[in-house]
Amino acid sequence: MIVGVAIVPHPPIILKEIGKGEESKAKETLRGMEAVKKKIRGIEPDLIICISPHGAFFTDGFCFLDEHWVNGNFGSFGRPDLSMKKEIAQELNRELEEALAREGIPALFLTGEMAKEYGTLAELDHGCMVPLMKIDEGVASYRILHVTISGLSRMAHYRLGMVIAKVLARSNLKAVVVASGDLSHALMEKGPYSYHPSGSLFDHEVREAIRKGDVFSLVTIDEKLTKEAAQCGLPSFLVGLGTLDGKHIHSELFSYEGPFGVGYLTAFLEPGNPMESWVGTLDAHFLQQMEEQKQSEDPVLRLARRAIEEKVRHSHRLLWGAACEEEESIHNLEEKRFGAFVSIFESGQLRGCIGTIEPSYQHLGEEIIANAIAAAMHDPRFLPIEPKELPFLSIKVDVVQPSEAIKYLADLNPELYGVVVEWEGRRGVLLPRLPGVDTATEQVRIAKHKAGIPYEEKVKMYRFEVVRYENK
Repeated sequence: MIVGVAIVPHPPIILKEIGKGEESKAKETLRGMEAVKKKIRGIEPDLIICISPHGAFFTDGFCFLDEHWVNGNFGSFGRPDLSMKKEIAQELNRELEEALAREGIPALFLTGEMAKEYGTLAELDHGCMVPLMKIDEGVASYRILHVTISGLSRMAHYRLGMVIAKVLARSNLKAVVVASGDLSHALMEKGPYSYHPSGSLFDHEVREAIRKGDVFSLVTIDEKLTKEAAQCGLPSFLVGLGTLDGKHIHSELFSYEGPFGVGYLTAFLEPGNPMESWVGTLDAHFLQQMEEQKQSEDPVLRLARRAIEEKVRHSHRLLWGAACEEEESIHNLEEKRFGAFVSIFESGQLRGCIGTIEPSYQHLGEEIIANAIAAAMHDPRFLPIEPKELPFLSIKVDVVQPSEAIKYLADLNPELYGVVVEWEGRRGVLLPRLPGVDTATEQVRIAKHKAGIPYEEKVKMYRFEVVRYENK
C-alpha cells in the first residue's frame, strides 16, 4: 500500500560530490531533504516508486524501467564515478502493465534491448538518483519502480497514480512515492531560463496547494502560468497525488527556496481518512473549461474540430459541402490556397500536430480538414485520438503564408517567422511563437533535429509567417 508521497527536487548541485561547497547555498533544501529522509526512515518502506521528468521520455505514454537491476551515474555532471544500482520490482511491473492496459493508459515497459531500438537508455536518471542519494543515507535496502512522466494530459498523470495505488493495495508491500521535480526555472536572470514574473507566482500557488493538500488547485493550475514558469515538477506531483486519491491528505511542507534561479520544494504527504474521489470534479472542471472555449471558437477552429470528431466518432472524412451547410461563414476558404498546420492539445499538452508548408488540396478548407484528420489519427508520436478524449481537446490552426529563402540567422525572428531547413532531401519545419523557443539558433537547432539533420551541417533556410487561429 502507498503510505506516503515525498515531494522533492533533484538538483545534482546539492550532492557534496558535485556541489563542492556550492550545496551550502541550498541549505533550506538540504534541511528539507533531511526531514524527508527521516519520514521515510520511520516508515522503512519495502518499495520506493520514483516518478521522474528526466528518464526515457515518450510523448504518447509513460515509461517504466523493466530490467531486474538498473544502474545510473552522474557522468553528465562530471562525476561518472558517482553511481547507483537498484533492483526493480518486476512482478509489480507485470501487474501494472495489465492494469494500465485495462484503464486505457498508454505505457511502455522499457528493457535494455528495447531502449536500443528507441535510441535511449534503460538507466536511472538524475531526477531519480539525486533524491535517492539523500534517502539512502538513512534508509535500509528497498526495491524500486521507476516511472518517467509523459506528454499526456494532467488527468492521465493523476489517473496513473490511481492505478499504481490500486495495484499496490493488493500487495503486502509498504510503498513510498518519490515525486521528483523542480519548480520554476525562471526565478532569476542568471538562472537556466530568462526571468519571468510568472515563475514566483507559479511556485507560490504550487507551494500553497501542497501545504494544504489541495488536489483541485494543483491539478487545475493555470496552463499559461505553468508554461511561462518553465517548470518540470508538476506532472510528477500529479502522479503522486493520484496515488492518494480517495483519501484526505495530511501534508507537511519542509522547505522552499530558489538559490540558483530554480524553485526547490520539499514536502511529505500522507493518506488520511477516506473521502470521495476527485476525478468526477476534475473531469467536470476541464469539460466546462473546454465548453466555454468552444463557444468563442473561430469558424476555422470549428471546421478542424468537426473534421476530427467526424473521423474519430464515425470513421468518416468530413465532406466540404456538409461543413459549409453547417457553417456558412467558411465559404470564403474556397477562394484561398495555403498550407496549414493543425495542432491538437489535451489539457494543455500536445496531442497531435500535422501540417503542410505548401497547399496540397483544391482550397484551404480541404487543407484544414485533411490535416486535422492527420493530426488526430496519424501523428507518429501519438496513438490515434479516442472518442472519450474529444470533449477535452483544444485546437490551433496555423495558415502558412508563402515562404522565402534566407541566408542568415539574423533574418529569423522566432516570434514572427517559422523556419524550414533542407539538407540532402531532408526537411525540418518549426512554427513560430512556440513556448521556450526564444532564439533563431534554437529554432534552427530544433528544426534540424526534427529532420535528422546533423547540427553542424549547413542547410538551406526559408522563413514563413502564419495566420494563427487559437483560443485565447
